[in-house]
Amino acid sequence: FDLRMGSDPQLEGDLAGLSDLAGSMLLSGTKSRSKDQLDNEIDYIGANLNADKNSIFLSCLTKHIDKGLELMSDVLLNASFPQSEFDRIKKQNESALLSTKSDAASMAKNATVKINFPAHPYGEVMTEASLNAIKLNDIENYFKATFSPKGAYLSIVGDITRAEAEK
Repeated sequence: FDLRMGSDPQLEGDLAGLSDLAGSMLLSGTKSRSKDQLDNEIDYIGANLNADKNSIFLSCLTKHIDKGLELMSDVLLNASFPQSEFDRIKKQNESALLSTKSDAASMAKNATVKINFPAHPYGEVMTEASLNAIKLNDIENYFKATFSPKGAYLSIVGDITRAEAEK
């Protein structure tokens, strides 16, 4: 199950990296499940549940579709964005930015996207300044604006009939 949001990429400017940070936080827990509970339930059914800045993806055995979709729906409808997870993910990004400064391939990639996509969302690169400018409230607002039914579509592939998928 691959749920894609219909939102176009937006320039983030001083908040470059906001969408990536928001995507990283989607699986940080819901109103009824902590991150650990969510991870344990996903692992228990042997599923793969991933999220990024504009999509949520679920892969599981056919016999676990109901539970898998319950978890996927909970993430989509009840994401909680806890402050502790925001702080943890922000720290991870700080470390990644620090290591980028000493990695020639990463520096070249960043320069390439800036040159190839000037004044376009694909050309924006997270910096220390933009990361420090992003607040938890920005993540929540991004999620509300992006993860909406408008233009969204769900692709289903696997051992499932059309009738089961429509249900």
